[in-house]
Amino acid sequence: MDCRRPRHLAILLMLLAALMLAAPASALLYNGGSYSNEYAKDKPNEATSSWGKVYDSSIFDTNVIDGVTVISVSSSQLVSAQGYLDGALVELTGEAIGDIMRADDGMVWVNVGTNDTLVGVRMTREDAEKIKYLGRYGVRGTELSVAGTFHVSCDEHGGELDIHATRVVVKSEGGQIVRPFPQEKLFLAICLVAAGLLFLFAYRRLRTVTL
Repeated sequence: MDCRRPRHLAILLMLLAALMLAAPASALLYNGGSYSNEYAKDKPNEATSSWGKVYDSSIFDTNVIDGVTVISVSSSQLVSAQGYLDGALVELTGEAIGDIMRADDGMVWVNVGTNDTLVGVRMTREDAEKIKYLGRYGVRGTELSVAGTFHVSCDEHGGELDIHATRVVVKSEGGQIVRPFPQEKLFLAICLVAAGLLFLFAYRRLRTVTL
């Protein structure tokens, strides 16, 4: 009988336990969620927007900011609607993600949205200073409500899809993401370690007998 097999099996079980204790990086990546609109609105079937196009307000929520009606949208809605909302006054609520980059005339660029869909927002440095956290691995970025003009292909900025913000409000500060370790993984890891020790003990006893 090959006495090495129990030892190899014990080592294999211990390696499996170590892998179970190591949380996969993919499970720790923050998955940005969708943000619900907090405003209660009356939505007629059709309305004429401030930029002259007729839109179905049963699809898009509206909000009045400083006496002006804007369309409340998510970043994914902006990307999918594109030409339909080109030139619209919109309100985008989402997480500030990535880096703050310098723009022209003392302005800055901030990516706002979710991990799946981001929209570049041009804002003042003063508005950018309201951002306490930028979303990245292990961090939930500051949630912003951004109001401004949406461009599918901005002539001023190389044909990029963007929003020129005129109002930026912080909805939530954001912060570090704390993820508890899955209890089932801990239990399975303990079982694998115990099984590995048992096989190692059996191997040593068998080796002593054969000697």
